[in-house]
Amino acid sequence: MNYSPHAEFAALYKNYTSAPDSIAKHLTRRMVQLTESDPLLVVTGQDVVLFPGAGRQPVVESFRHSTRGFVELTSVSHLGPAVASLIQLRELGDPVWRSDAQRLIDQIDRTRHINTAEIWKSDIAVPALAGYETKIADMVDYSCAVTRAFLIDGLADELRMTFDYLRDNYLDPVRSATVPIPINDMMVATFALAFLDIAHRMIRWLRAQELDWEGLMVLLTGRTGRATAGLSWATNNMCHIMWKVSGQRLSPEHVYVAPLAPSFVLADIRDVEHLRTLNAEYRDLWCSTRATTELARLMFKGYPAFDVTVPRPPPVAAQMPMIVREMPELRSPDDRFTAITRLRLVMEDPGHSTHDWHGRVVGMHGQANVSLFSGLDNRLGEIQEALPHFFVVNSADFGKWRSVLNALIIESAELSVSATLDGVIAHPLVPEEIRPKSPFEQGHPAGAGRTNCAANLVDFLVTSRFA
Repeated sequence: MNYSPHAEFAALYKNYTSAPDSIAKHLTRRMVQLTESDPLLVVTGQDVVLFPGAGRQPVVESFRHSTRGFVELTSVSHLGPAVASLIQLRELGDPVWRSDAQRLIDQIDRTRHINTAEIWKSDIAVPALAGYETKIADMVDYSCAVTRAFLIDGLADELRMTFDYLRDNYLDPVRSATVPIPINDMMVATFALAFLDIAHRMIRWLRAQELDWEGLMVLLTGRTGRATAGLSWATNNMCHIMWKVSGQRLSPEHVYVAPLAPSFVLADIRDVEHLRTLNAEYRDLWCSTRATTELARLMFKGYPAFDVTVPRPPPVAAQMPMIVREMPELRSPDDRFTAITRLRLVMEDPGHSTHDWHGRVVGMHGQANVSLFSGLDNRLGEIQEALPHFFVVNSADFGKWRSVLNALIIESAELSVSATLDGVIAHPLVPEEIRPKSPFEQGHPAGAGRTNCAANLVDFLVTSRFA
């Protein structure tokens, strides 16, 4: 027999909370009235919408599936997990792995056929990557070619479809003539390029809104990658980007992650009535959540308070531990070991989105990141013109460990570095001589003996436009 609470107890319960005319609902409604002219920023898994308040028209920006380049770049990032999944299917005794492998080969062939510098320049046309379309097309082709060759060999000889063989001959080969650049490095690079574009567009868009960051109401809704991801400040990249753009003025206690809140698609923005309904729902949700926080402070004054702070990354260790519990910080621009550890973390920890790879904006407003450039006498030149690109620096001659300084989102063509470090654009496939010789040499044992490894595009320095 199903139990039902006594009617009078249920009425008492609803009197405060769930009834349409409950005390809590009245408090929320009053808070909504008092803040209806204040801006509310709503971030979904794909779009961000600013509801300015006071009946003003909302402003929208997209940053994931509906934007140029995201699917194209992450499709290449997914080649590694796709091949690993085929091996797992085989080991679990499912014969579908063979047909799936052939289907992937066929799709790789079709993708390589249309993957040209021209399509990246004219059709995909990602502003943040302008000027590097040929290099990106080469990187995509290399990743596809290596993946195709591995799968063809695996279909011909199943003994090669093991995780040991995968790691040694595809993901992380050493001194390999057939796979000179490990696919791990290509996954880092393509994830980083996708984040570079997202960060570039969101930073410019958020700055253009001229927001009052200290009082801004923020709501993160909907799904971010897999269903378990992005549920906290530490695991949601948009929190990090907004905090950096705000000059660290965004109050973390005004940011609520509500994955079950109503989401929307771009078509909803064109529906004035539906938009009005969404605005009311989001404001109601934000204010009801805020009301409980403020009540607690008034009711329990004199008792320990909950401290809402921005999560800090763990301290940088001299020696990378083999077990991590949160996203590790890079110890240097050459820190390939940590870059690939970050790849593992976003796949292994369900709380992280596998799409975002958790790149980080390491600097803003022309301030060089001390930990990243310590001892290199790097400084930013005067930023005069908004011109987004990434900047990479080769670190070794051919035949030695090749590393590339982090991808930098810069909004000017002028970037000044020390005279001992000559900036070049590093081709992802063909090594280039540099002059003068870079002071960087790979010191981590994980990189010993590797030749011509791909760029460590792992974090981003973002500079603003200023005179």
